[in-house]
Amino acid sequence: MSIHQITEFAAMIAAQSRSFIESPQPLGDAQLQACWQATRCRLIDELRRIDACIEEETSPENDAHPNESLWDRLAPLLEEVFATEMLTRVWSGVLAARDRLHPTCGYGAVALNILVLQLKVRQRALRLLVDGAANDKDVQRVAATDRTRRKLERWTDLLLAEMVLRDEVVDYACDARRAHEFGVDYFQNQTHTTYHATWTLLIAGMRAAFPAADEANTDTACLPEDLFRAILACLPVDGFLEDGPSLSLRSTRNKRIHLKTDRLPSDAIAGMTPRFAKPRAPKVSRPADGISFSQLRRPQD
Repeated sequence: MSIHQITEFAAMIAAQSRSFIESPQPLGDAQLQACWQATRCRLIDELRRIDACIEEETSPENDAHPNESLWDRLAPLLEEVFATEMLTRVWSGVLAARDRLHPTCGYGAVALNILVLQLKVRQRALRLLVDGAANDKDVQRVAATDRTRRKLERWTDLLLAEMVLRDEVVDYACDARRAHEFGVDYFQNQTHTTYHATWTLLIAGMRAAFPAADEANTDTACLPEDLFRAILACLPVDGFLEDGPSLSLRSTRNKRIHLKTDRLPSDAIAGMTPRFAKPRAPKVSRPADGISFSQLRRPQD
């Protein structure tokens, strides 16, 4: 498990979100499909690993982990699940925000499908937390896992705050009202001068909240490397220098100023301060689990 690495990657995506949302470069089907498949595989694998822990515990011939209780193995896994939820919510929120500028490209349908799958995993994890523990030791592990969950959710809302404020992607936040309040506090009257500094401080705060030194069971790490690579392949090349570091949002916008696009002007986007809306049910129908990528990208009625 490596919550530190997953959360830091999610923070990097959030910090570069406007560069991707405003990019005039179209996102190819191959990159989007690879990202969608990597997300599905990750979430399905998390469900499988949770079920495997429970089956081992309930098996009459359980001798694989004689000195470990169920929660000794389940607690790190659930913390990893909630950390992955941060990444999938942030990334699907970015896709949903981009869909507002390019509504015919199908980004919103992909984002919604990712969110629905993530909510299924979340439901399974929360049910285990609610069911409780068998002894006092397990109660302590459950309580610690729940504290980690709540901390991850607060940081998820903070990473989504700018998108909730400017793009109204309220469905992708854990608590839409809290995310909107974060957006007002940090991004309402943001300038080019302070924008980069704000994200630098937020990322530093996240590193302090989830330090690498606090992580245990690193030998059983199951990082979503395929998902990392798939998301990176979707990011616009013009938002980064040749040797890797990302450009500032102002530099990226200056590079794109001569390009003809059908997106809203960046100044109009920066000035958007939509009225807060309560979380609402998505208008499009939720895709079934077995839906193909081509069906997912098909325009909704």
